[in-house]
Amino acid sequence: MAKRRKYGLAAMAVMLLAVVSAQATSHVRIVRLSYEDGHVQMSRAAGQSLERAILNSPIVEGSSVVTGSDGLAEVEFENNSTVRLGAATDVNFRQLLMNDVGDKVNEVELVRGTMYFDTRSSKDNVYRVIASDRTFVVQRNSQVRFIMNGDQVEVSVTNGEAQLQNTAELVKIKRNDTLTLDATIPAGFTLAKGVDSLPLDRWNNERAAYQSEYAYNNTG
Repeated sequence: MAKRRKYGLAAMAVMLLAVVSAQATSHVRIVRLSYEDGHVQMSRAAGQSLERAILNSPIVEGSSVVTGSDGLAEVEFENNSTVRLGAATDVNFRQLLMNDVGDKVNEVELVRGTMYFDTRSSKDNVYRVIASDRTFVVQRNSQVRFIMNGDQVEVSVTNGEAQLQNTAELVKIKRNDTLTLDATIPAGFTLAKGVDSLPLDRWNNERAAYQSEYAYNNTG
């Protein structure tokens, strides 16, 4: 009788361990600095000081990448999605995790400057951008440009769709739309047709074309 009770308790412990393991999230990701040019610095964890960025350095949750006035940088995720930084840009990778069903959650904070988010299709991965305490969700297969200058945020969608989430209503920003907001005005924003061209767009498009070719050549 005692042996049966021990076996029963052991089996229950194994089942509980299996349930906990199945529900666990992982912060082990394969994210790297895939391009750097000019003055680029990074910190490897929250609270750590900045140091010179080295190509292919791993990016983990809590890492920051900061470009100088002549700097350009690109961070690549496992599925070839990318975050690209223009000059004088500061980005924090606030959340990089994989949930219990294998979907990856990528939350990036734009502190200042110009950032491009180029997302690829991969299950139900989540791509979030925090800018001036506003939350934006970038859909899969989308290309979105974020510009933050002080309290001003400009979000331009050149392909796909993004959404502004933390307002009284969900705001969709569709292809060729630009949303502009001022963080000092609660829930205030404008949504207009058209995307202004910037000189930096050319570099972003060149990197996007390179990434697409790279992904195609490495398929299968």
